[in-house]
Amino acid sequence: LVQTQLKTAIAEKGRELDEVRKNSRKVQSQMKAAETEKGKEMDKVRKMIQQLKDGTERSLQEANTQLQLQLQAVVSSNWSMHLNHLANSGNHIIPVVIKCVDFDLHKIRNDIWNSPEFYTRDESGPSGVHTMDRARTLQVYAKRKAASQGIYTRDGAGYKMHLEANIGGKGAGEGSHVSVAVSLMKGENDRNLTWPVKGTLMVQLLNQISDSNHSEPVKFVFDGDMGLMNFMTDNDVWCEEFIPHHKLACDADKKCQYLKDDCIFFRVCNFQ
Repeated sequence: LVQTQLKTAIAEKGRELDEVRKNSRKVQSQMKAAETEKGKEMDKVRKMIQQLKDGTERSLQEANTQLQLQLQAVVSSNWSMHLNHLANSGNHIIPVVIKCVDFDLHKIRNDIWNSPEFYTRDESGPSGVHTMDRARTLQVYAKRKAASQGIYTRDGAGYKMHLEANIGGKGAGEGSHVSVAVSLMKGENDRNLTWPVKGTLMVQLLNQISDSNHSEPVKFVFDGDMGLMNFMTDNDVWCEEFIPHHKLACDADKKCQYLKDDCIFFRVCNFQ
């Protein structure tokens, strides 16, 4: 009887333990499910935080970009105003800034190459065929020039000169470069100067966006070969390939633009 009662008690305890194990597994399963759900919620929260962070960074980057563009525009505007002020200040003593206007190279090319007067009929070809008269075209193109007023190498007693920019190019730079010349002029103080002229003059093209990335200065050399105050003969020094036409346009990477609003600016300096 005792053994039977013990067996019964043991069996009852076994059933209780099984129930405890079953409940434990159920609780563990519920805990895992809760952890998984919590993990999903945490992932959502992390994703939302990252999206907010990314959006904030993008907004900050966009705002910073806009601010930099605005600052660059202000700097460019101030520098352009400064260049115009220097060019219009009435200063004719080297160093001096010279402004050349109406420098619309694209328009000049279109005007020339689209003009009927520069086409001639090719009599040997089919009826109606016309060819470009290149010689006449370049002759007219070469007349597109911009020249400065007289400038002096020093105040009240220097040589008088002027700068000339040939838009279409000359000689080796014809059709591909801007050619620049520095020419002697008859001045008020010529009798008191040493002749023939010997010395060098530096000329550079100015970036109109900021006071940096200007062109490399070009040296114009007066070697004494010019006649004694003979202004009826050639008395100019040329740089036929001063700058290629394609470099006049805006270079966004270098933040450089030489040709802007159909104008270019030269700096003439260091006569020695």
